[in-house]
Amino acid sequence: MNMMLGAFIVLAIGMSGKLNAQGMTATDQDVTFTVRLNEAIGLEVLKTASVLEFSAPADYQNGVNKTETGALRVTSTRAYELKVKSRDANFTHSSGSTIAIGSLNVETPTVLTSNSMVVLSTADQTIATGSAAIKKEIDLKYSTNVANTDFIGKAQGDYTAALVYSVVTL
Repeated sequence: MNMMLGAFIVLAIGMSGKLNAQGMTATDQDVTFTVRLNEAIGLEVLKTASVLEFSAPADYQNGVNKTETGALRVTSTRAYELKVKSRDANFTHSSGSTIAIGSLNVETPTVLTSNSMVVLSTADQTIATGSAAIKKEIDLKYSTNVANTDFIGKAQGDYTAALVYSVVTL
């Protein structure tokens, strides 16, 4: 018999709790095993840049919107709130021209416990609540209002601001 196989059989018999090496009956022994759960929450930003573009007269008249599919990923062991705010009070152009940050709406069209559209500001605002989840992907929808004059008479080009997403447990 192969030496390793023989050692395995003796070890298996010894661990079975039925017989020890001398053939005597062994007694049962309990072992306390604990599973300890700690609260865990995490947010991954999967889409780190987005562009909302006005390209035709109808865009200025009707407003524009863009949905970023799978923009965020949340893992939380408890129910949570997803929040958004802007670091900046304005979108800024390289020329120094600005557009008020409140010209942009943000919402989560992904099915969650609840969601709402908010007018962007520098204060944290809850845009969604959800139940405990592992790797829950969340879509973000950015939009402007119909006939918003904040976008009229401005320098052509890109206006940028830094948005901050955060997640907290309930």
